[in-house]
Amino acid sequence: MAFQGERAFWAVSSAQLVSSVGSGMTRFGLSLWVLSETGDVTAYTGLLFFAFLPIGIGSLVAGPLVDRLDRRQVMLVANALPSLSTLAVAGLYFTDHLEIWHLFIALFANGFANSFILPAFEASVPLMMPREKLGSAAGFTQMILALETIAAPALAGIVISLFDLGALFLIDFGTFAFALVALLTARIPNPAWDEDHEHEPVFRAFRTGLRYVRERAPLRRLFVLVTSLMFVNAGFGFALCTPLVMSFAGERAAGIVMSSFGVGALIGGALLATTGGPRRRMDGILIGLAFAALSSWIIAAREDVWIVAFGVLAVGATFMFVMGLVRVILQEKVDPLVLGRVASLRLALGTIAQVSGIALAGPIAEAFFEPLMLQGGALADTAGALLGTGEGRGIALMYWLIGASLLVVTAIAFSSRRLRLLEDELPDFAPANG
Repeated sequence: MAFQGERAFWAVSSAQLVSSVGSGMTRFGLSLWVLSETGDVTAYTGLLFFAFLPIGIGSLVAGPLVDRLDRRQVMLVANALPSLSTLAVAGLYFTDHLEIWHLFIALFANGFANSFILPAFEASVPLMMPREKLGSAAGFTQMILALETIAAPALAGIVISLFDLGALFLIDFGTFAFALVALLTARIPNPAWDEDHEHEPVFRAFRTGLRYVRERAPLRRLFVLVTSLMFVNAGFGFALCTPLVMSFAGERAAGIVMSSFGVGALIGGALLATTGGPRRRMDGILIGLAFAALSSWIIAAREDVWIVAFGVLAVGATFMFVMGLVRVILQEKVDPLVLGRVASLRLALGTIAQVSGIALAGPIAEAFFEPLMLQGGALADTAGALLGTGEGRGIALMYWLIGASLLVVTAIAFSSRRLRLLEDELPDFAPANG
């Protein structure tokens, strides 16, 4: 018998956790391979760029299709396609023909497929879970991302030290099979499709979601806030973390720091899952943004692995908590008939902002900020007196600026009454429980 309702949510979520850890192990192993092969920060950020860009591109068509197709079938196909590109990369690796540009293509294909999984599952949650458990469901979904970040780097490091990169591909295939079985045994509900838009072209349907957000000023401002956070924190902050640590420590330290983000994200997700979040969701979002700003300053403070790890942990906790609250607001305040399109719009804008930050981070760090913070550099006697000078301290200065930018964004958001009181202005949509 197929799992239904809450049982289906927990079954599919748990399976996606296992699958995401396997995929995360492969991505982390490949990122270390690129850094060890080239030592080039720009090449490393290019890898991240091609991993995230297709999620934004795919989201342009994913939302409309998710709202009109069988969501379980969408998730089955979207889970299966990345295994083909991973198989190709594995074949190239085992035959000693793997090159960096191969990874760009494979990551692009994987990201495009993943752009369908997230909106399909996120839009289905209100149809599987009671309203009072949406906060807990969002927290658990955030914990999946956290556990991937914790487990994947650590497990990948162990596997590579005992075997080699090839072993990660085999693990990735095994975890995919686990997710496939869960999807085949779960019932993912679909909303009633609006017959007036049944034959609407995909891009016109996407514009329907865009128009839905544009016509509601509080939602529009929330999207601007989230997109700004993705550009600054998930873009620049994410891209520069590993190069910062590698500037004064080694690969083991980089793994510790990346895992610390996962630990923090797990804490943030668990807090949301167990409490359901604050009654006023926007209050939690604004407080979380302020803490993320302070955490970025901790990362910039010193060349110390544990201080950086603590700052990254705090960023992870606040970022996951904030994004979980955003997910709950959309599930409560958006009509289920267009939720897939609205969720994909958020994903598209956020991903485009993130990849823009990733693409800019490496070149800006190497061409501008790093020279400024070398001994004898233009800022060596000013910012250098606070943050230190030498390799990596230009990146530290960028983290200090990330913190300052987040505080400015928080202040602007707090001053916007329509955004701060979003929950009072927009009506609730009662979801049908599965």
